[in-house]
Amino acid sequence: MANERVRQAVAYFEGGNADVEPLHDMGLTAADLDEVLELVAWGDKASLEVKAAVERLYEARLAEEEKAGLAIPLVVVKEERKRGRRRVFVILAVIGALLVALMVWTGRHP
Repeated sequence: MANERVRQAVAYFEGGNADVEPLHDMGLTAADLDEVLELVAWGDKASLEVKAAVERLYEARLAEEEKAGLAIPLVVVKEERKRGRRRVFVILAVIGALLVALMVWTGRHP
């Protein structure tokens, strides 16, 4: 859900304004600018040239935040770890079943 500043920026651009300078004064973060890029009806209510300017501002703001250590790192959780543990459990269960079967077979066939 967009915050108030993002909603203001969307309304600003969809109102036909083309100047990106007010975005600097709004204190929008890179994440906010990304939301603005997603929410504005580009090509319909706002020009594609303005979208390109907002994209450049987004990239600059992202670089500034990364340099300042403010950017939120993207964390990817791999599902393979859970699957790997499950795979180990299944292999150990099969080995255990084979050992039990071998003990039963050797007990009946001396």
